[in-house]
Amino acid sequence: MFNLKNYRKYFNVDTQDVLIRMKDSVVGALKPDFFEKTTDNADLYGPFWIATTLVFVTAVTGNYASYVSYHHKHAAATGSETQAWYYDIDKVGYSAIVFYGYVGVIGLTLWAMLKWWFKSDVALAQVWCIYGYALSIYIPISFVCVVPYEAVRWAMIAVATVLSGLFLLLNFKGPIFDVAGAKAFPVWLGLGALHVGLGLALKLYFFQYWSS
Repeated sequence: MFNLKNYRKYFNVDTQDVLIRMKDSVVGALKPDFFEKTTDNADLYGPFWIATTLVFVTAVTGNYASYVSYHHKHAAATGSETQAWYYDIDKVGYSAIVFYGYVGVIGLTLWAMLKWWFKSDVALAQVWCIYGYALSIYIPISFVCVVPYEAVRWAMIAVATVLSGLFLLLNFKGPIFDVAGAKAFPVWLGLGALHVGLGLALKLYFFQYWSS
C-alpha cells in the first residue's frame, strides 16, 4: 500500500548535504565513490531540484544567449538593431522534457535493465540519485554559455559533458560489470553515448547562435 512515510527517507537531506553531493559529482571522475556513498542513503530531493533548476536556468540563459548573439551580430553588421528579437517560450517546455526525461526515463530504463535482465539488486532511487546529481555541473556552465562565442560554448558544454559523463560511467561501472558479463561493455558504452547526446542537445538547441 502507498504510504508517504516509506518515501520520507529519500528527502531526509538538508542544503548542506545536497551541496556536498553536488561537489562530489563534479569531482567524481577523480574519486568515483558516489555509488558506495549513496547505497544506503540515496536521496531524491537533490536530483529533483537540480533538474528543476536546470529547466528554468537553461531556458532563461538559452534565451539570453540568443539575445546577446542577436545584438552582437546585428550591431557588428549594421551598427543598429533592425529586426525585433523574441523570447522563445518553448525552451521551458523542451528543457523540462530534456532534464526530467533524461533523469526519469533513462534512469528508469537502466534500473529496469539491471533488475530484470541482469538480476541486480540496485535500487531505483540510487540510480535516479546518481543521474540527478550528474547534471549539477550544467547549472554554472549554462551561465557561462551566454557569451556570444561558439568556441567558448562548445568548450564549456564539452567540459561539462566529459566530467558528468565520467561521473556516471565510473560510478555505474561496478554495478554493471558485476552482473552483466559479456553484455556489460555495450550497456556501459550506451550510457556514455546517451550522455554525449544530452550534451549535444543542450548545445545545439539551447546555445546554438552564431556571433558573426
